[in-house]
Amino acid sequence: MRELKIIKFKKTNAALFILSISAFLIAVLQPFGYSPDYTNYEFFFQQVRIDFLGQLKESRFEPGFIYFSGWLAKIFTSDLLVYGLLVFLSIAVKLFFLKRFSNNAYYIYLACIFYAFKFFPLHELTQLRASLAVSVMMAALYFVQNEKKAVGVALCALAFSFHYSSGILFPFLFLPRLSRNMALGLALAVFSTLYLISHYAVDIASSYFPVFQMYQFSGLGERAINRFSPVFFPEFFMLAFGLYFWKSINDGMRHIIAIQLLGFAILYAFIEFPVVAVRGREFFSVLWTLFIVQASDCKNKIKFPIYIFVVASITLSLYQYSYLVFFGR
Repeated sequence: MRELKIIKFKKTNAALFILSISAFLIAVLQPFGYSPDYTNYEFFFQQVRIDFLGQLKESRFEPGFIYFSGWLAKIFTSDLLVYGLLVFLSIAVKLFFLKRFSNNAYYIYLACIFYAFKFFPLHELTQLRASLAVSVMMAALYFVQNEKKAVGVALCALAFSFHYSSGILFPFLFLPRLSRNMALGLALAVFSTLYLISHYAVDIASSYFPVFQMYQFSGLGERAINRFSPVFFPEFFMLAFGLYFWKSINDGMRHIIAIQLLGFAILYAFIEFPVVAVRGREFFSVLWTLFIVQASDCKNKIKFPIYIFVVASITLSLYQYSYLVFFGR
């Protein structure tokens, strides 16, 4: 029996490594065409090779990303290779910690499929800095849930150095155990408070983070958000499901539900400021991946709705990335 578990463990590790290599090859070969942000990263890699210190002072990118990607750009002259290595690292870290959240290979693969269709094109192939920050945040949440909060704090700081927007999620990674009513009450309180101070918060953020101001006035800040976008429907479904079966899901899953409630509270509190609402929602939404992977020890009444959620999310993502012409040639 022990030998069979070791063989299964090795097979899972090999499969996850192959997935990381596949992500690397997709990033390098760009089979779907270049994503909207790739040219920005290509230009940055070229500039950081020439003038690292200048980019550190002038680039809108965060210092952690500048240091790490700048080091790679100095070593490798191919921009696509540098991009691919960063994508490989981003995916490898996520897969490493997915396996720490669950030993069930089936749910690890299910979470991988969900992430591949819903987030991989948006994060690894577009918002590279955000994808790296998310990888570090997943690691932070793992250590927090395993009572190693000091490590979690250090990893949150590292994630912030890759993407400032990730800071919106940090306080909620450290939530104590909450009852269903407490989670709902906290979400309502956060929404009410942030809605009242949203204008002041945006002004302060614009003053301290120039990149935030740039996003605000580059067109994203003028783009209206559909309050009831179909993209949110699978998440609403899972929130309702998680709240209804609150006592039937495990602590880790309840933690994710509470975080998602707070994420939507922030979304609707800042609905008039798309920069905050959209960026924040992306960081919260990706944690559904960890909700899925932790469902392996739940009863079938819990698992079946998760399958519906995964299928619905993938269907909407395929529409978003293909029909809406997300990638260019």
